[in-house]
Formats: sequence, C-alpha cells, structure tokens
Amino acid sequence: MLTGSIFAYATTRSQLGRFAFSSPELAPLVRLTSRPPWMEPIARNDRFACAFLQVTSPTKIIVSSWITSLTLLNPGIPIVLVAPKNQIPALRREFRGRAKSILPASTSRGALERKATTLLKARPSRSSRGIKLTSAERRKVAETILGSMYESSFLIQDGVIIDATLSFFEALGYTEESIIGHHFLEFISPNEAKKVAANYASRMSGQPTLQSYETLVTSVQGQTVPAELIVRRTMFRGRPAAVGTIRDVSDRHALAAMRDRREMELSLIRDVTHDLISGRSLKTSLKNSLDRIIGAFHAPAGSTVLIVPDGQFHPVVARTSGPQGFEDWDACVHMDEIHVLPSVLRQLKKGKPVLEPPCEMTAALGEHHLAAPLLYKKQLRGFFYLLRVTGDPFTPEDASLLASIGGEAALGVEIRGLYEDLQHSYGELVDTQRELLRRERLAVIGNMAAHVAHEIRNPVATIMNATGQIRRRLNLQDLEAELADIIEEELERLRRLCDDLVMFSRAPTPLARPVRLDHFLDFVRSDLAKSRMLPGTINVTIAVDPPSLEVLQDQDILYPLMRNLIMNSVQSMSQKGELVLSASLSPPNLVISVSDDGPGIPAEIIGRIFDPFFSTRPESVGLGLAIVKNYVEEVGGDLEVESEPGQGTLIRLILPVLSPPSQEAPDRL
Repeated sequence: MLTGSIFAYATTRSQLGRFAFSSPELAPLVRLTSRPPWMEPIARNDRFACAFLQVTSPTKIIVSSWITSLTLLNPGIPIVLVAPKNQIPALRREFRGRAKSILPASTSRGALERKATTLLKARPSRSSRGIKLTSAERRKVAETILGSMYESSFLIQDGVIIDATLSFFEALGYTEESIIGHHFLEFISPNEAKKVAANYASRMSGQPTLQSYETLVTSVQGQTVPAELIVRRTMFRGRPAAVGTIRDVSDRHALAAMRDRREMELSLIRDVTHDLISGRSLKTSLKNSLDRIIGAFHAPAGSTVLIVPDGQFHPVVARTSGPQGFEDWDACVHMDEIHVLPSVLRQLKKGKPVLEPPCEMTAALGEHHLAAPLLYKKQLRGFFYLLRVTGDPFTPEDASLLASIGGEAALGVEIRGLYEDLQHSYGELVDTQRELLRRERLAVIGNMAAHVAHEIRNPVATIMNATGQIRRRLNLQDLEAELADIIEEELERLRRLCDDLVMFSRAPTPLARPVRLDHFLDFVRSDLAKSRMLPGTINVTIAVDPPSLEVLQDQDILYPLMRNLIMNSVQSMSQKGELVLSASLSPPNLVISVSDDGPGIPAEIIGRIFDPFFSTRPESVGLGLAIVKNYVEEVGGDLEVESEPGQGTLIRLILPVLSPPSQEAPDRL
C-alpha cells in the first residue's frame, strides 16, 4: 500500500489531465491554477511525498522559489521538473542536486504516473533532513518566499488593490492595511496619475497599449520613486482583473546618469586634448578648451593660468559665459599677476585639485572656486581655475574630473610647446637656408661685380687723366670747358660706382683711428654739397652728443656708408626738406642716425630696401643700402629702420667701437 501524496503545479488548466493520476493509491493533491502561485500561498498541513512542477518560463527565480518553499515545508521531498526540451539543459545546470529528475513536457501521463509511483515507493515514512523549523515557521518562510517571487506585485480589480506581495509593501513602506482596499492610483504620483489611468483603462478594455512603461510612484514618506510598471490582464473569481508589478528603476537611472556623465567626461577630455594639439596657437587652443570646460561645469567664469618663464603665474586666457556666448573675462585678464596661496600651491604641486580660492581676489569675484593642476612629469605647469558666483558649490566629482582634464591638458600644453618650438626651429632653419642661398648668390654677384669694376676702373682713370691734360693744354673756354666738366663728372660717378662694386663684393677691414664725429659729419655734408649731390634747398642739421665726441673708427669706410645713407634720404625728399645727422655713444657701440621728413617707405617694400640692386628709382643701381648692410653685418653691427608713410624715415647705423691697434697699422694700399 503506497502512502503519501503528490504536490503538482500546472500553469494552465490544459495540464489538468496529465497530473490527475488515475490510480487512487497515489492519492494526489493536485494544485492547478492559471493564476500566479502567490495568490494561493501554501497554508496547509499536508506533507507531500513527491512534487511535480511544470516549468513553462525560463525564469530561474520562480523555479528556485518553488523548490525552496517545498523543501522548507517538506524536507527531503523529491522534486521532478517537467519542462520543454530546449530548457532542460539550462535547468539541469542550474538545479542539479536540487531536482530529483527533469522530464520533457512531451512525457505521457502514464509515464508521469509510473514516475510518481517510483518516487512514492522510495520515499521514507519520515525524514530527519531539512531545516529544523516548526511547521508554522516553515509555512511562514514559504509564504515569504512565494510572496517575494514576483517582485513588488499586486492584484487589482475595479481599480482597487485586493492583494499584494510582501515585496510591494516593503518597496513603498506601506502596511497591508494602508494598501489593501485602496485605489491603486493613490500610490501613483499626481503628475503621472492621468497617464497611468488611461493605460490601465486601455489594458482592461483589450485595446493595444504598452504593457510596461516607466512612471513615478509615491512612498509612505511622500517621496516619488521612479519605477517600471507592468500591467497584465487576468481573471479573478470569474471577473476581469489585472496583475501589476512595480520595479524600482532608481538604480537604473543612477547607472544611466553615471554612464552619461562618464561619456561626457570622456568626450570633454577628448575634445580638450584635441583642441590643445590641433594646429592653432597655444592661446587659441587654451581659449577653446576653457570654453568647453566652463560650459560643462556650468561655471560663469574661469581662466587658464600658466607658469611664465620668470616663475610667476600668469592668466594666459580668461573667459566668461554670458547671453552673447563666451567672452574675455576682463576682471582676470587685466591682472598683472596672480598670487597663489602657499597652501593651495602645495596641493597643486601634489597634483590635487583644490576646492577653495586659488587666488587672492576680491570677494566680489564670487563664492565657489575650483582649481585643478596642469601637472606634467611631476612639474606644475599651471592650473585651471573656475568660478561660480551663485548656485551649488563644486563637488569632489567636479574636482576629480577637472584634475583629469588638467592632466591631459598639461600633456597637450607640453606637446603644443614642443610643436611650436619645432615650428620655430624649422622657421629658423628655413631663414638660415634662405640667408645662405642669398649669401651664395651675393658672393657670385660680388665676384662678378669686382671683376667688372676692376676692368672698368683702369680705363676710367686713364680717361680722367687724359681729360685733365686736354683741359690744361688747350685752355678750353665756354662750351668746350662745360663739356669737359660733364665728362669729368660722369667719370667721377663711374669711379664711385666701381668703388661701390668693390666694397660690396669684399667688405674692407677697418683700421682703428680717432674720428671726431662733429668734424666728420660736417665734412660729409660739405663734400656732398660741393659735388652737387646735396642740394642747397635741403636744410641739414648736425647733432652730436657730446659735441666733442671722438671714437675709434675708420673714416675712409664711414664716409661711403654715410654718403649712401644721406643720398637715400635726399633722393626721397624731392630736393627740399629737413635732414638731421646725429651721433652718440651707446657703449660698446657708436650710433649714427640719418633722419628725413620725406614721404616715408611703404610697408610692402621696407623689408627689401637692403637687397642688392633693389631700387624704386630707374636711374639708381640699388647698391647703396646693400653696401651699408653688408659692411654692418661683417663687423657685427646692426641697422634699424623706422618709417611711417608721410612721416619720414629714420635709419640708425650701429657700429661697434674699434679697439686701439697693438702697433702702428700700415697704410691701406
């Protein structure tokens, strides 16, 4: 005679025949329902000999809850799972050791009956296994497990809650008395009640609508909690009802917010790094980066402060956001320097952000401050500074993010600095290469010019001597004498051209001899006037400081240099105006200036006036200023040009004062 009974659970009534065994000896207790099991909790004193559970859903928590509940009520009970074939491997992996057997759903009723008979025969009359709990304790635990199985669920009929799981009470903090018998919309946020009511009405009328959606529920403390609401239509006691499930999605929202913030942080770091290593200047890159940071941190103002070469902190860029967008922040830009507090500086050097004022600024500038270091290889290169006048203070998360940006920005600043150094070096290399090419070209031109000058100089000297002999022997008068004068003037001009070509091709070596500057400049003026190169309509003023200034220079070289500078001014003055010749000593250099009130030099050609053979006058060869520059560079001097259209031109000739000779220098051949 078989003893015991069978617990069977089927999710649909169509399974009734399979578990209603024909043998009266099996004495089955068949629990068949289409409602969730928590609606009919176990509250009997039956001790079952075996159990059959039909599994139609892969939800492991449901199966696990049933197994746990049955095991608590009936320690050692053999459990058989009946499931579709495609779910059997997963169930075996999950419930190995907890389920006695797992049979396919296609198993016939006869096979199930034979399995039940076998289990009943093998079932001992009593079992000492299981948790040592009283029957009442076991029932309470089982009801708790089954009540929590479907999360925070509740049963609604006619809009009124008639039952709910323990998890539902715990989620909202209400007692059973304050929920059961109340309309479910009382626990929905007023702002969401209309939407939830419309969805519930559509669901109950069979219209297509969302089965699950997010809404806001109200806890016992009056707080609104974001939740996912799932509504399923069912029948209860022959009337339409609905099963609702509430899932708290606060963690989901928190994770989404955390994900969005992380994406924003990564995007901000990427964009700032891209700005700093892009092809713009450092200041422009820092300005764009700072605009991004101010916008991301909702700070109305901020600045990027870098350490300048003298060790002081200097606001490279400072920006503020307003109705018209980002603008320069004058309150910070116009500061000469920023004095960093010692305590703040120590924190910044350690690579730590500071949630306090990094600068000694007036209280009117704001309340909430944040500074984060730009640290590269443990060296502080500067810091970001943000200001909030109103609103919430900066948080540690803000400080951490700005510190991360500062680390990337420091690397970007370093890369930008290296890039600009490379650009500068490349520019210098290009300039050097151009200068070498220019010097090579000038050397070739100079050699050719020297050869031509040498070939011309001897015939010119012969012609000049012959002209002088003709003038003396023939005693030329009137027209003949005038023509002879013209010949001599043109020969003299040709001789000077030859001298210029020679001097341009090979800068002479200066001989140090005392030169009194006031006498020298007066001699140059009178000699040029005598040769009719300096018109009498031009007023020449000589200013030497001190008046008796005397230096060691080579007068024979100074004369052609001054002549070329003066002639350049005279030719631009249209035969009238003021010409000032000045000289002063600025140890270790002699400074001679030639200033005129002519029309000035156009900006587009001022960089070319010292190029060989460049001239704006057709009758000029264009060697005068090139000779001056060539000699100045040879002796290590300098030339300075100041010119404004309509305001005249000033050229400064800066020559190093020569050292006295160690012995009497030989006369130049």
